Amino acid sequence: MLNQLQIGEYLTVDGVYGTKTERVVWEFIHRLPRGAAHSLEWVNPLHSRTTFIESHPITSNGEAISSLVDLSHRSTKSNKGITVFRADTPHPGADYPHINTVERKSLYRGQYAPSSEFQYQNIERLNHFEISDDAYRLLKDFDGVAKKVQVAGKVLLAVGAALDVMELCLTVEADLHDADRKIGKKTFSEAFSILGGWTMGALGAEAGTYIGAGIGTAILPGIGTAIGGAAGGFILGLVGSYNGSVMGRMLVDISVTE
Repeated sequence: MLNQLQIGEYLTVDGVYGTKTERVVWEFIHRLPRGAAHSLEWVNPLHSRTTFIESHPITSNGEAISSLVDLSHRSTKSNKGITVFRADTPHPGADYPHINTVERKSLYRGQYAPSSEFQYQNIERLNHFEISDDAYRLLKDFDGVAKKVQVAGKVLLAVGAALDVMELCLTVEADLHDADRKIGKKTFSEAFSILGGWTMGALGAEAGTYIGAGIGTAILPGIGTAIGGAAGGFILGLVGSYNGSVMGRMLVDISVTE
């Protein structure tokens, strides 16, 4: 996975956990707050302005449930949209906790037109799919989960910023105690690495969420949008953070002498 994310040196598959692997793992952990915080805190995983998938609260069998609604051209009810995903309680015909996608009557009446046959098959395949009680409790409160994720993003953001401040302070301290006792290339390199990491991490998370949400919607509007957006933002946020740090250091290397 670390090779696919392009973080650190390329690792050979030799079955040995050595210093090179340990160094790359530490690099991954170091980049995690920079790359993931943006996608967790600031970016809407549904990317509603682009995908037209929104989360609407409804009441089902006396319980408050988050319903993912498609307001795009696929729905003929453009003012209300069509529910494309929600968790549901047991009822006659499906006496177990399950997932509801687009109602069959909406498909048959032409009130919802999937963009492709592949989409249509996925909608049919997932409808009334049995889930566990734990999964039901998680999926029924999509908005609540999203808020908890945003809180986690804020914590991760603070942790990442604190780590970078500490590392910059240690670099300045080392610079002031070397041979010339002045702030020099090491400090500039670390500062630009931090700046590049945060900047490219934010841009990568935004782009990744956009791309991932689009791919997820093409597979399965609703939950596919959410999963794709979250995964895309997380992955490209990490990749952007690492490459931004490398670019920051390279800029200092070619423009600043010792």
